[in-house]
Amino acid sequence: VDVNSALSAETFNLTSGVLNVDTAMSAVGFNQSGGTVQGGATLTVTGLYAWSSGTMAGMGETAANGGLYMSANTNKSINGRKLTNTGTATWATNGWTLYLSNGAVVDNLGVWDYQGEGTIANNGGAATFNNPGTFKKTGGTATTVVGAGIEFDNTGIVRSQSGAISLQGNGTHTGNFDGPGGVVSFDAGTHELDAGTSLTGVVRETGGLVNVNSALS
Repeated sequence: VDVNSALSAETFNLTSGVLNVDTAMSAVGFNQSGGTVQGGATLTVTGLYAWSSGTMAGMGETAANGGLYMSANTNKSINGRKLTNTGTATWATNGWTLYLSNGAVVDNLGVWDYQGEGTIANNGGAATFNNPGTFKKTGGTATTVVGAGIEFDNTGIVRSQSGAISLQGNGTHTGNFDGPGGVVSFDAGTHELDAGTSLTGVVRETGGLVNVNSALS
């Protein structure tokens, strides 16, 4: 399906094939259970974006403004595209990986909620996760991993309420790292803790390099 002029829809279901978003498209709801969303324009979803399988690709943006629900034990990927979450992104199931590659960017402006365990991994090229919002783990007793090769920059809150969040890539930070019921762990990579950074609860360093560049609170 090629979107070549402005389009709005109530609910769009993508089960296979390719949706080329070459001109701005908006939908109240979007269900992606397969296939690829690609193209150079912005797909804006004002309601829930339900993502159980498939790929986001291209140089455009997917704006999940009404929440993102990531389910099913199926790996998902963002190849070059930007995903912006302004609502609540729920990682609802265990044991799968979100692959970022070739300049992919995730901007979490809302809440990114792990209700179990999972991995964000680099699948080649640059990959960035910006967190001015809240990145938290609320369920599961094992470890959620932000892997090597992921530039994870925290200007908001990283919070582990259960199990552990393991940061294994590089990052520049001015936000809060909080382990009120779990652990936030700097396990690899180089982390710059700049002015404004605070550590609360259980936060640890087990590997890599952590540079404290200003007084911590």
